[in-house]
Amino acid sequence: SDYSKSQPHQSDYSKSHSHQSDYSKSHSHQSDYSKSQPRHSDYSKSQPHQSDYSKSQLHQSDYSKSHPHQSDYSKSHPDQSDYSKSQPHHSDYSKSQPHQSDYSKSQPQQSDYSKSQPHQSDYSKSQPHQSDYSKSQPRHSDYSKSQPHQSDYSKSQPHQSDYSKPQLHQSDYSKSQLHQSDYSKSHPHQSDYSKSHPDQSDYSKSQPHHSDYSKSQPHQSDYSKSQPHQSDYSKH
Repeated sequence: SDYSKSQPHQSDYSKSHSHQSDYSKSHSHQSDYSKSQPRHSDYSKSQPHQSDYSKSQLHQSDYSKSHPHQSDYSKSHPDQSDYSKSQPHHSDYSKSQPHQSDYSKSQPQQSDYSKSQPHQSDYSKSQPHQSDYSKSQPRHSDYSKSQPHQSDYSKSQPHQSDYSKPQLHQSDYSKSQLHQSDYSKSHPHQSDYSKSHPDQSDYSKSQPHHSDYSKSQPHQSDYSKSQPHQSDYSKH
């Protein structure tokens, strides 16, 4: 309940980051993102280099074998019934980004991320200023939708507990974001945040999970700068 007080810059986020509110305007080419990328199912098409993904990522071809729980994903998530078919290689995001292959190794503490950041599951709810986020950031607003498995990330993607291995640049993450590691402890009210902020009740629907973390955490606004290869993410 005191979140906005303890994080004053958060409460003014939309003000201090006015460019965010106009993002879709200044990035008009992104305005049709949700149309061209309704749910990332066409990701491999819009990313030519991905078209040969299964070839360049041979280990992916065995993905369903090594991750049998994936094969049941569509069962536990009926609405996603076609997802695994249209995006089998994307079902393991960290693997679809080769450079992240060692992410969990360099970030062992990340493997427990959902545990250490329980408030994250309701993160979108705890960031009121983000209520219009999906509107101003159409391309990101559909991110969680384009990665259905992300919504129940820790549950549906057990192997993702190794997600932290591939982002070597993340190796200093816990150091640079120390307050994050203890976040749930220092902000216990976060867990009840969504209750005290009913206006965010629909937010989790549009942004089920962490859709644009670096942007939802202003202090990470320079994240891509401090993480050079991340800045090229959109290129890849």
